[in-house]
Amino acid sequence: MWLRSVWVGAVVCVLVACGAPAAESQPGTIPEDNAKTATAIVPTTSTVQAVDTETAAPTLFVVPTMTPSNVDAVDATAIVATAEAALAPTATPDADGLSASGQGETAVIQLMEGTDGPYFASLTMGRANDEGGNEEYVSYHPLAIYQKTATGLQKITEFDFKDGQYIVSLREIPTYREGTTFLLVEGGVGAHSSFGQIFSFDGKSLKLELTTNSDAGGWALTMADVNGDGVLDAVGDATDYYVFCYACSVQSGAEEVYSWDGNAFVLKQPMPSDDATIQAAITAAEAGRWNVVAALLTDGVTPTNEADTWTVAVLKRMVTLRAPKVDDASPFMSALLYGDYDAAVAVLKRYQPTALVDTQNPAFPSDLAPFGEIVVDNVVRLTTTALAQDNTLTSAQFLRGWAQTLLDPQNAAGLADLESVVAVDPFYDAVRDAVNSR
Repeated sequence: MWLRSVWVGAVVCVLVACGAPAAESQPGTIPEDNAKTATAIVPTTSTVQAVDTETAAPTLFVVPTMTPSNVDAVDATAIVATAEAALAPTATPDADGLSASGQGETAVIQLMEGTDGPYFASLTMGRANDEGGNEEYVSYHPLAIYQKTATGLQKITEFDFKDGQYIVSLREIPTYREGTTFLLVEGGVGAHSSFGQIFSFDGKSLKLELTTNSDAGGWALTMADVNGDGVLDAVGDATDYYVFCYACSVQSGAEEVYSWDGNAFVLKQPMPSDDATIQAAITAAEAGRWNVVAALLTDGVTPTNEADTWTVAVLKRMVTLRAPKVDDASPFMSALLYGDYDAAVAVLKRYQPTALVDTQNPAFPSDLAPFGEIVVDNVVRLTTTALAQDNTLTSAQFLRGWAQTLLDPQNAAGLADLESVVAVDPFYDAVRDAVNSR
């Protein structure tokens, strides 16, 4: 049963311990889950007009999973009415005390207890309405913090999303500092882009701690215990979803991992190591040779310090992101982006050499045919980086030569690359001959 205004969706309740105040949560107690800059935070101490919480119609809070909200029905109804009254057009409660005024839905969650009463967070959901569209209209999205005191609801502070964002979820995440609540807001901008933002609230101020953005319309920020210390880290989606085009399903996986250092979220990156194996993996990663990283960082590698632990954890996650999948849209590009040049050559060997040297040939690989220049750019860029690290990679040199002659069979650098590897593999020799015959 979905409510029209008082919205406590699955992403809010299922991932938060809804049966108890979430401020009691400890780091690591929720599982790993699967923007444009908003306006400035404006603290305020003004008193919101009191809502009669004793006579407001109670509302049953039920989501599809039948998980109850952590907010009392009367309190949530009052907060929603207060929050929506500030939006345009003015909310008009129905017989149940709810509103269907075109504002979308409003998420309400209870936060920590204050000296004068409990704190609540509210945030309107939905997006701006495109002309002729059916999306519910929200003029802007205020993330508001209220406190329920003996004299009524007090608005403590507010953060306004006014730059065309749409909001899809609000939830509390385990705290990183005693006496402070941390909130995760997820939403998007435009047709595909999404964002995630983490806020902290200490009873007075609402602070934006972290923003991550993604080219995809999914989750731009997820929480995961990356280094195994029992504390959740923030993981931003940095994948390139436009290697060919958004709908082409060829992606270059990447992410950014942020760890709380006691004061802020800090980007974690591989650091130089005294461990020879770990350092070799770092070097391979710098050249995009993720297959080599995977071979080096087996279960037998045991980090002995915090820096190495982070390095291994971050590199292993990147290996997983880049590893080719059985159902990949372009097996050749998947192997290339993984740095496995032998595997990329193996894909090309499925075709006749004469078909591989002319993008206009109907037998040219169909997953590469419409994207000739993009394929060439990616092959040349990636193989050149790998060859700068290891000039004995004959498969990489063959691929670079093949790519450079694909659009220009007279390309001198490409012909030189092909000529230098013809003795290594008869297939290379056959492709060189096909190029020379064009």
